[in-house]
Amino acid sequence: MNRRTLLVCLGATSVALLAKEDPWKMGTLVAVEIKDLMAGKKLEHRYVCTVSDGAFNYVVEFEKPLKLTVNDPVKFEIKKNNATLVDADGKKRSTQIEKRERVVGAPPR
Repeated sequence: MNRRTLLVCLGATSVALLAKEDPWKMGTLVAVEIKDLMAGKKLEHRYVCTVSDGAFNYVVEFEKPLKLTVNDPVKFEIKKNNATLVDADGKKRSTQIEKRERVVGAPPR
């Protein structure tokens, strides 16, 4: 193998190693439940949303409603214990993951 071929192979290998997987996933907004809480004398609403990527269901909670429809596609990313969803207006909404569960029958990743 000549020097030029070796340099091309090393360059291609380093580019492949440095390329990162796109963190954004496409999934489905499976459910939205409204949870009412009393904060002193004031009634507050929380919006508990379940998002699925086919392998996992992620349960997250927001203070304000999402501008999404149940059973519609949703773009989201998972970073450690946080989820960021993109609503219909293109706004990114981040929150902590409350629960993560494997979808029954889905192959392990």
